[in-house]
Amino acid sequence: MLEQLVQKMSQKIASSLNYDQEKQAVIQYGLFGIVQTIAIALVITTYSLITDILWECWIVYLTAGILRKSTGGAHAKTSSGCFADAPPGHIAATQGASWRNCYEK
Repeated sequence: MLEQLVQKMSQKIASSLNYDQEKQAVIQYGLFGIVQTIAIALVITTYSLITDILWECWIVYLTAGILRKSTGGAHAKTSSGCFADAPPGHIAATQGASWRNCYEK
C-alpha cells in the first residue's frame, strides 16, 4: 500500500521536473524512507497516547534510531516486515520500562 502511494507520488514529481526513470527511482527510494518513517511514528504515537506512555515511546524510538544508524542497522527483508516489526518492538521495550510504573508504587 505504501509502496503504491510512493510510486504515484514519485511519478508525479519526476514528470513535473522532466526527470528520467533513474532519477525517479532515486526520488521513490528517498520518498519511501520518509513516508515509512512517518507512518511508523504515527502508529507509535497513536498507541502511546492510548496507553499514556508517549514520552517513553518516543525516547525508545529515537534512541533505537540513533543506535541503528550508528551501528549500520538491522533491516527486515521487506518493507512490510519493517513496518510490522518496528512499532511493536519499540512499544514492547517501552511497556517493560515505563518510568511511571517505577515511581507510582
